[in-house]
Amino acid sequence: MGEVVNLRLQRKRAARRAADAAADENRIAHGLPKAVREIAGRRTAQDMARLDGRRLTSKSNVAKTAVSADATPSVVSDRDDDH
Repeated sequence: MGEVVNLRLQRKRAARRAADAAADENRIAHGLPKAVREIAGRRTAQDMARLDGRRLTSKSNVAKTAVSADATPSVVSDRDDDH
């Protein structure tokens, strides 16, 4: 026969595990001194700037090509609008 399980205790254990996971995340986010967080933020910004500087195409070029690719082709007619 199977083992008898107390559901109330199982719910408490699950809630405790969830609270521990949230506490671990908070320790990571708030456990560093402000100076260390600022240095990490600056490093991330520098890395992003380096990556953007090494792009083969600029962001504005990418946006223009995406818009022109989505545009519907215009219909050319032989008829003049200057009747």
